[in-house]
Amino acid sequence: MSDGAGHWNLSEVRQGTIKPEGKEENILRPDADGKLAVMERTVSQQSSAAGETRAINETYSTNVPGQAGNEGLHLVQRESTVQRSTGGRESTVRQVEGPNPGNPGDALRVTQQAIDIVRPDGRGSAEQKSTVVTFGPDGQGHTAFVDIGKTSDPGVVRVDTQSSAKTKK
Repeated sequence: MSDGAGHWNLSEVRQGTIKPEGKEENILRPDADGKLAVMERTVSQQSSAAGETRAINETYSTNVPGQAGNEGLHLVQRESTVQRSTGGRESTVRQVEGPNPGNPGDALRVTQQAIDIVRPDGRGSAEQKSTVVTFGPDGQGHTAFVDIGKTSDPGVVRVDTQSSAKTKK
């Protein structure tokens, strides 16, 4: 990043480590004294067993929603994804947990859940149903999005729990 006087200053460094049980990424940025310090860390783990894949991504940050800046990394988001495949049926459940902005010292709480299910209908077609549920401060779930689709080519149904756009042919 340019400092305005024609000099370039380092604004961010990313360091990653891949291990058999997962991967870690540290993001370093200049602190108040201009020295590089870890401001964010992402830890990812994945496991597979008999038709099921589980992934957990945890994000730690010095910036906690609802809290003034403080020292040290704090868990600010956990995203869990479970993909199951049995008998042609596929399902993906993605759950996002975050802090309560009104009381950031509390344990993480579920803020969003996305459920995608693909079922073959036995006639060469497949049906897909995607549901996104958001959770308010009171913990009550509210359906935010439902998408139902059908295709005559079940091999092209792609499950994408990251966005509300679904790809189908």
